[in-house]
Amino acid sequence: MLPYRNYLLDFEWFLEDIEDKTIIVFGAGKMFEYYMDHEGRKYPPEFVVDNNREKWGTEVRGIPVRPPDAVLEAGDNLRILICSIYYREISRQLRQMGIDDYYIYVQRREWL
Repeated sequence: MLPYRNYLLDFEWFLEDIEDKTIIVFGAGKMFEYYMDHEGRKYPPEFVVDNNREKWGTEVRGIPVRPPDAVLEAGDNLRILICSIYYREISRQLRQMGIDDYYIYVQRREWL
């Protein structure tokens, strides 16, 4: 279990030098919608990726949903934010893709 203060620090790191980064969110569900309501205007993602094939090619809150491998095609200057209660599984998936630089956003402390 991740201590909540670590999560808060994680999101602070996400915001460091964000101006020149391409933001990609992993997870196109309810937590993504929460992120968009609270942080999305100030830090809008370029696109969101999701493991659900049925969401690929659609939009959520006007943001295109793509498959996870789209992250690998997005370049090097990225900020990846996991918006899912399945952050552990997604973290593992990103590491298997060779991506170790990502951040976690959750709307409820107890989900950590």
